[in-house]
Amino acid sequence: MEVASVDLEGQFLANDLTKVARTFFLASQFSERELARAKVKAALDPRIAQAVDLAGNDGHLTRILAAAPALLLKLTSPDDDLGHAVLTAAIDFRSVGYPPPVAPDLLAKVVERFYMDDNQRLSASRDWFKGALSWALHPVSGDVRALQPAASQVGRLDGVFVSDILVEFAQKAVGGHGTRLASVRDYLIDESAAGSCVSIGWAAYQEGMTSACRRAWLKAAEGGESAAMYNLAKLAEQEGNRDDFLHWHKKSWESGQTDSATELGLHFQQTANNSEAEAWYRRAADNGSQRAMFNLGILYTDLGKESEAVEFYERAASLGDVDSEVNLAYILRKKGDLERSETLYRSAANAGSALAMSNLGVIAKKRGDIDEATSWFTRAAHQSYPGGMLGLGNIAGDRGDVDEAIRWYTDAAKLGEIKAHNNLGRILERAGRTQAALQSYEAGARAGDSRAMANLGISLLRIERLEEGLDWLQRSHDQGCPLGTLTLAKIYLACGNDEIPVGWFRDSISELNVTLAVILSFVLVKRLRASVVLREFVGLAAVAGHISSKKSLLAAMLISSLVQDSTGAELLEAWVTEVDLEESRGLLLIACQALRHVGRPESSRVVVRRSVSTGDLDWVYGFGIMLVHAMDREGLDELAGWCRSRGFTEAEARVERMLAELPRS
Repeated sequence: MEVASVDLEGQFLANDLTKVARTFFLASQFSERELARAKVKAALDPRIAQAVDLAGNDGHLTRILAAAPALLLKLTSPDDDLGHAVLTAAIDFRSVGYPPPVAPDLLAKVVERFYMDDNQRLSASRDWFKGALSWALHPVSGDVRALQPAASQVGRLDGVFVSDILVEFAQKAVGGHGTRLASVRDYLIDESAAGSCVSIGWAAYQEGMTSACRRAWLKAAEGGESAAMYNLAKLAEQEGNRDDFLHWHKKSWESGQTDSATELGLHFQQTANNSEAEAWYRRAADNGSQRAMFNLGILYTDLGKESEAVEFYERAASLGDVDSEVNLAYILRKKGDLERSETLYRSAANAGSALAMSNLGVIAKKRGDIDEATSWFTRAAHQSYPGGMLGLGNIAGDRGDVDEAIRWYTDAAKLGEIKAHNNLGRILERAGRTQAALQSYEAGARAGDSRAMANLGISLLRIERLEEGLDWLQRSHDQGCPLGTLTLAKIYLACGNDEIPVGWFRDSISELNVTLAVILSFVLVKRLRASVVLREFVGLAAVAGHISSKKSLLAAMLISSLVQDSTGAELLEAWVTEVDLEESRGLLLIACQALRHVGRPESSRVVVRRSVSTGDLDWVYGFGIMLVHAMDREGLDELAGWCRSRGFTEAEARVERMLAELPRS
């Protein structure tokens, strides 16, 4: 007798599994927390990624994951040819950019015209569309359908939405329907309202079909759609058609598109028509455009109208524009409002501005708080901001960590931070890696960094590549780099050529280039050209304080260079004892103080005696304070005596009080 064969091991295993198996019930809608976890998993599983993308924020991942196979089966293996034609047409509506929902009447017309062959048209019943649409609307799993109905009233179908899963599948599938799609697009442009043509044009633009997008947007623009006018202007800009650009942006502005006014402002700013730029930006700003306010800030800054720039940066910042906060913070810091500047930087940094983070790092480093500076630079670097990496490289270099500095400078250079090449070259040079330093300097120089040009020139001179070295130094000088100019000036003076460096020095004076003028003045004084510096200083001193604070600063700094050399100090001393006391009072005080610091106090006493003899109490007080700072009891005694002899009782009393404040030896 035969018996049925039984796999006892398999049966026992199955029974065992049913005992230990756990049943899970999945809700149709994920909670926010579950959806967040799913988004994390999406990075590892493309199926989950697609479901998360399609579900949006409604959380119906379970339904989408379960229904996707059935939806694709309905599309790829249909059991109703006309229903499949309706579904395919609905997908193509989305592909050409027609905005959903699709009205049934329009869908039926398109299917008849483009998706049915002659036999199907001949054999189809009068109500063929009803049956075909019913097939496409039938649920495939739960309430998931290939076409989802839109109905605002009971029993009335307003339109249909096609499944995103099917649209995405169709767009990725390789097919030969390009000609039909183009025909459908052309038909829809002809038959659709102006608003629909805007999105049809955008879809065509994304596919590189310029002719189709222009036709769609022209129809939309004729129908009064300002978005289409704006798009036509942008298209004209890309094609270099200035007339159409201006025409459509002006039409768009007249139709209510504020962004067009901003675009016109930018165009005129870039073409140096600042009055037109200002007018268009102001129109947009008055309509609330943060971008226009920000651009006005930049325009006014470039024009030297700082107060107007601050006004518009303030307006944009109050509306939440982070870039305006950063620029406003920069201006306020220059003006000395350090507290508000830092507050704005922190606000921008907390809003995600890597530039603000990097600037806060610079501020913290300047005040010596390296830990805070490192924190801000690190936050900026984590956003791949090269300025933050540059800052971290500087900090590492300061503490002698060559390897870390090289790493940060290299990363910053890769991301386009031009200064990083020069800094990398410097630290490589200090580490004795001269060839690598030379390569880094060259990379920075060729990227346009004038300081790297200067360092490259110096490095080339050291290895006797003289012609190349001088060429790079000249390029650095031409771009206004003080290091390049200083090095060339030393070379010219060493070769006995005074004319060129002296010319540069005088040019820097006339242009009020304080940094370059002072650097060159030190070089000239050391090269026994103190008389040149003194002549320029005297000219400045005559007007300093009456023209600009920058001119006063320049004259004061030239004093510092003069007293570094005995010849320069003698020349300055002669000027102090002869100059009219009414000229440049502040500079005269600075000159006397500088001379005292280099062991020449007699000139200040001469000035004191001259000032007291004229009865100028302001001078008495000014020099008295200087003598107190210098702890010069003898000078104060002399000043008190002069005041007493001239009958300046009030001045004498003030000097005596100054004397009383000094400790006795």
